[in-house]
Amino acid sequence: MKKSDSVKLKINGKKVRVKVSGVAEMYAGHFIYMTKAYYERATHDSYQSNVTIVRLKDQDVKNVENTAVDFIKLPDVYNVSQNTSLIRQLASIVDSLQMVMVILTFLSVLPAIVIFYNLTNINVAERIRELSTVKVLGFHNREVTLYIYRKTIVLSFVGIVSGLFSGRSRIKSSWR
Repeated sequence: MKKSDSVKLKINGKKVRVKVSGVAEMYAGHFIYMTKAYYERATHDSYQSNVTIVRLKDQDVKNVENTAVDFIKLPDVYNVSQNTSLIRQLASIVDSLQMVMVILTFLSVLPAIVIFYNLTNINVAERIRELSTVKVLGFHNREVTLYIYRKTIVLSFVGIVSGLFSGRSRIKSSWR
């Protein structure tokens, strides 16, 4: 459904066609909002409020269900709609996705460590040959190797920290 579509509704026993002027995605239920004037124009009836939205202070599932039972017992209440099961289901899905992301993040760090280790071992032999000029200045093989390891460790640490910080800030901004 999109803007400017029309929808057939049954309101007070009458079939009415209404024009969609906007769509809002709601994952916990679907609603139609009309102004008083539009309702009267579409149905040719005077407007009467037929819905009351209640938000409970204590939103515990048992409390919501008990309150819904109490409401439906009232003589002027014909229907009670609650979305606790859908909200629970969405929360469960989000928790599952979050756990999958933690596992994938952990599993992606392990190959990175192996790759850094292998690249460092391979590059040490090449760099020692390239850094022969450093040896001419009096450095020993062990000092050259430690220099290379220190540089690789520092750069790896900076990359890991900046990647984690950047990823965490993107995850936070996507949930807003």
